Amino acid sequence: GTPLFEREKYSGTEIRRRMAEGKEWQNLVPDAVAKIIKELDGEERVKRLYKSL
Repeated sequence: GTPLFEREKYSGTEIRRRMAEGKEWQNLVPDAVAKIIKELDGEERVKRLYKSL
C-alpha cells in the first residue's frame, strides 16, 4: 500500500477544525478540492456546524 505521511495533519477532522477556527486549510487539500469547497460555501457551513455542537 501507499505509506501515509503526516496522517493527522491531512485528516478530514483536522481540516474541518482549521476551517471552523478560521485557520489555514487550503494548503492541505488539492486546489480543485479547495475550489469546490469555496463554491459550496463549505468553510462557513463547517463553522456553523461547529458552533452548533
